[in-house]
Amino acid sequence: MRLRMRCLVLAMAAALAPSAAVYADDEPVEGDLKAFQGTWNPASDGGEDRTYVFEGNTLKIQASSRSYTMEITLDPTAKPEKTVDFRIIKGPDDARGKTSRGIYKLDPDGSLVLCFRPRGERPTKFEQVGFEQFLTVLKRKAETDEAALDAPLPEGWPGVTRPGEIEVKHYPAYRCAVNRAKEARMGGMGGLFWPLFLHITQKKIAMTAPVVMNYEPRMAADAEAVGDVSMEFLYRRPDQGESGQGFGPVEVEDRPATTVVSLGLQGRTGEARFRESIPRLRAWLDEHKAEWTEAGPPRMLGYHAR
Repeated sequence: MRLRMRCLVLAMAAALAPSAAVYADDEPVEGDLKAFQGTWNPASDGGEDRTYVFEGNTLKIQASSRSYTMEITLDPTAKPEKTVDFRIIKGPDDARGKTSRGIYKLDPDGSLVLCFRPRGERPTKFEQVGFEQFLTVLKRKAETDEAALDAPLPEGWPGVTRPGEIEVKHYPAYRCAVNRAKEARMGGMGGLFWPLFLHITQKKIAMTAPVVMNYEPRMAADAEAVGDVSMEFLYRRPDQGESGQGFGPVEVEDRPATTVVSLGLQGRTGEARFRESIPRLRAWLDEHKAEWTEAGPPRMLGYHAR
């Protein structure tokens, strides 16, 4: 017998707080820097749980004993190896303001390989040399194995946040089919599903996960509130199909890349759990207000896992 597990991610758009921003709003994130974006873990953690989060040209390393925020500078044209510099802007007093020089490469298997020296000359080879030169191989964080989901994720989409955990995630730009309802209750979205399903069937668009549900902000606070709601089916690729009018009431729209703080949930779903979970996200944002600020209303992402 195959069991199906309902997984939810409650996500709230977040932006770097003005005091923490280290790159201009109009500076494009492209090329190799774009490939860095998102959450990574070491392929071998050496017994310590570490997370690397790239947002723009900022890197935040979270470890059990210390955390760092760095400004990174890439030179993808350097020879014989591409170079990266890490300038520590937040961290322990003995590290703040220092710059480590390194080299990097993006392996065909999707790994990000970093080699750097905390002091001295830049490395010339990808190798570990005692405690003078460090080699780190990073893999994109996969909270839930995509193979365990009933439907594939869109290309570049991060996995499901582990139940009970809160983390910052970077969602790439995507294309989606959208169905909307006005003056609806949060629990009355069942009618939005079937027009979306008929749309992707007619257009021969494969189903993906998650299904995204959006609500007006006041609906998250008031159980009696009604307002505008929408449901999204995500396309596998942002260049798949065409934007514009879809089947019946469905419209196909493009969404920009977004950074969110997300909370993983499992099991019981519904509007009551949605509302009771939002204070956890806001409490996390309050604890990290020097770095992050709320930038949009909460939304719910639904997955089915085997």
